[in-house]
Amino acid sequence: MATSVSASPSPISCSLCQMFSYSSASFSDNGTCNKCSIFVALEARVSELEALLCAVEKPVDSRSYLASAGLTSSEPPRSDPPAEPEQPGPQAG
Repeated sequence: MATSVSASPSPISCSLCQMFSYSSASFSDNGTCNKCSIFVALEARVSELEALLCAVEKPVDSRSYLASAGLTSSEPPRSDPPAEPEQPGPQAG
């Protein structure tokens, strides 16, 4: 009885995380595994969004918010005590 010996395929290794597999389906064309390819794409997108946010974001001037609300830091605080709330129910007298 003759047995055929099949040559085992050599493992493919990811250039980023060093994961290896015998299946080329787990790897993209650039030599990285599918998971690392996704992470590289996500990191690039996050970097783009951070750059966009830095370009759009400007320093917040709190005085403009106070002025739009009719409050400024130069106005003195009120010294009037708050009005007492009315109590519901009959007044005994």
